[in-house]
Amino acid sequence: MKLFSSLAVAAVFLPAVALAADAPRVEAEGPQAGALAALEEQLRRNPDDLSVWNQYMASNFPPLLRLGNVNPDEAQKRVEAMRRFLNSLQPTQDETKKMLARARWTLGFREQRIRLVRMPRGELEARLEARPDDGPTISQYAQKVRMEVLLLVYSATDLAEESLKAAKGFLDGLRPRIAEGPAKKAWDGAVRDFAWLQHSIDAARQAARLARTPRVELEARLNAKPDEAANIAMYGQRLWIELGPLAAQDPACAEQTLASAKAFLEGLRPNVKEPSAKSALEGADQSLSRLQGLIDRAGQRAALIGKDAAPLDVEAWINGDPLTADDLKGKVVLLDFWAVWFGPSLAALPRLREWHDKYADKGLVIIGLTRYSNYVWDPRLRRPVRAFGQEKVAPLKEREMLAKFAERHQLRYRIAIQKGSSLADYYVVHRIPHVVLIDREGKIRLIRAGGDPKHVTDIQPLLEQLVADGE
Repeated sequence: MKLFSSLAVAAVFLPAVALAADAPRVEAEGPQAGALAALEEQLRRNPDDLSVWNQYMASNFPPLLRLGNVNPDEAQKRVEAMRRFLNSLQPTQDETKKMLARARWTLGFREQRIRLVRMPRGELEARLEARPDDGPTISQYAQKVRMEVLLLVYSATDLAEESLKAAKGFLDGLRPRIAEGPAKKAWDGAVRDFAWLQHSIDAARQAARLARTPRVELEARLNAKPDEAANIAMYGQRLWIELGPLAAQDPACAEQTLASAKAFLEGLRPNVKEPSAKSALEGADQSLSRLQGLIDRAGQRAALIGKDAAPLDVEAWINGDPLTADDLKGKVVLLDFWAVWFGPSLAALPRLREWHDKYADKGLVIIGLTRYSNYVWDPRLRRPVRAFGQEKVAPLKEREMLAKFAERHQLRYRIAIQKGSSLADYYVVHRIPHVVLIDREGKIRLIRAGGDPKHVTDIQPLLEQLVADGE
């Protein structure tokens, strides 16, 4: 079961890393010093203004984290200035008192990370050589190793393992000089951390190997040794690697392959006797159940191709007059289900803007469909920020945020807020961005779900064809 969870972690984490690396930046990061000073002045005048607290939290802490990674000395100066400022505030309301406590805790957490970034690992090792019973330094050492190794696990696995191996060797050499007590507890904690890091490295290696292993080979292994828990876990994960992409392209074929895999596991089940193998089989069953949901949704979307588009069900139009069914008649329509807070949605904006600018006068109508998400517009940062705490953003205020967002990013196509979930349900929206392409006859021609960059190669040619057909 341990191996199965390792593979699951790797499978979830790897696509996220790739997406983060590939996604283009939409806007510059970090606020201007003048904007920060203005926020601080507002809080000095009224430390119970929750909306300003929201802006302060959103505008300070994410940039501080980034600054700590690239310029820890400057980040430390910023921490000290922020601490002096926070200590000068005396809110009187319970909600803003909680916000102050949260800010102080977050600041302390950021400062700890900054100190570790600034401190060479060798310095911590020198301290521990001199004082091996220093429990806090042992804990710091473990955190430092974790930070360094995690940066390399999926990008440079060999280097990550070399770094961890050196840290393990150092810690093992330290053990005979550590007496029982707090230092021993810190040492035990470091050992657990290093075991988790090794687990992550092993998962990265296993995921890479698994991607190269044919499923039939795993089936042959399991037929020969059905009580091999590791192979059962790998079988479930291998199906994700194989069928995840296939579900989007050919759900019928994915369904057929999944049915074959289920039959294989059912045939294997009577021969599985060991408790660990039975646990692994339960994990594989759960994995196949999730795959079934993925394939079912893909099949539902495939069944919509050629069907009539759903009537627009919109609560509010953001950046233009409402569009009616008559406005869309004879047009090529692209629906983009998106959110201001989601990176892949933001990464798609330049392409959508390009398509609008290129094809709008040839009959293309793009509509960005979103929901209320409790974000407000920060005029100093010139971007949306999430409302922290229990503040509920009024619909009108959130619509104003979206209008400013559209203006900021020069989105000249229409943005709208969905009314209820009828559109999302009809088009089987499970994750965003989710694109629906509709031809001039009002028929659905293509649906793509998720932020896979390959989707562009599917959408672009058909979009050009549909636009050209009406010229």
